[in-house]
Amino acid sequence: MAKSHIDAENQLKTKRLTYTIFRNNLYADLLPMFMGENVLESGVFFPAGNTPVAFTLRDDMAEAIANVEMTEGHENKVYGISSNERLNFTQAAKLISEVSGKEVQYLNPDNALYQGALKQAGVPEHFVAMFAGFAEAMKQGEFDTEHSDLSTLLQREPLKLKTFLAQVYGQN
Repeated sequence: MAKSHIDAENQLKTKRLTYTIFRNNLYADLLPMFMGENVLESGVFFPAGNTPVAFTLRDDMAEAIANVEMTEGHENKVYGISSNERLNFTQAAKLISEVSGKEVQYLNPDNALYQGALKQAGVPEHFVAMFAGFAEAMKQGEFDTEHSDLSTLLQREPLKLKTFLAQVYGQN
């Protein structure tokens, strides 16, 4: 998943341009899409294994980037933009259980079973491939980063995943 981003970054660096690069990690905002509409009834069915992911909210990313844009001294710098909190899907399912009051399990199917289930549910082929690709990238650790400049750029801690999940799945 990251290869095209790395290639673009390398191209920018070789062109003698002034740049500021933001290495945005995986958006937490995508979790409901990855987990499906019926997560509270059927659990989290997603083949990402149990590799941690530094899920990060787009609002926090946007605020950090705006802070950079409004200040000087960021020429030819590369910033890692991700949460310091790294959680896997088992932990995310547990957080959803806590905030929803419903028991939510993480089911980690193999990729072929997952893709077959999506196709049977009528998900368009290009989305099936995209979701499966993201799952494999997560499983391989592409979104498990320990380096982040986000807190520094925000001048505060980013929103915790539990807070976001409570907004989406919390009891009304």
